[in-house]
Amino acid sequence: MKEQNKIGLIVDDDYYSYVYINELLHIVKPNLKTVHVKNGLKAVDLCKSLSDIGVILMDIRMPKMDGIEAIIQIRKIMPDVPIIIQTAFSEEKLVTLNHLKCNEILRKPINGDIFCNIIEKYL
Repeated sequence: MKEQNKIGLIVDDDYYSYVYINELLHIVKPNLKTVHVKNGLKAVDLCKSLSDIGVILMDIRMPKMDGIEAIIQIRKIMPDVPIIIQTAFSEEKLVTLNHLKCNEILRKPINGDIFCNIIEKYL
């Protein structure tokens, strides 16, 4: 699949986090199409209908379905898509996220330089 056809899926119920992540994505990949959903349930539904998702940026604490359950469900549909968790969880809680098959974990507030380096690695 051509890179310009890939979609960046941003899953976050916080509008300001979404705007910041979207801006950072477009700094690294200006032509990347992004889609935003506010909960894990919508993310899972979207992954069932879109095959061209190139990266998923997943928050953990969200209504309807949290990021942990969403990642478990998405991995059944898209086992190879890069998933980057972005969360405000403490260090202790981050250890519990290691069992998920995610590619990276970013702590909020997100450092723009670190974020951009990670996105370059996967897109």
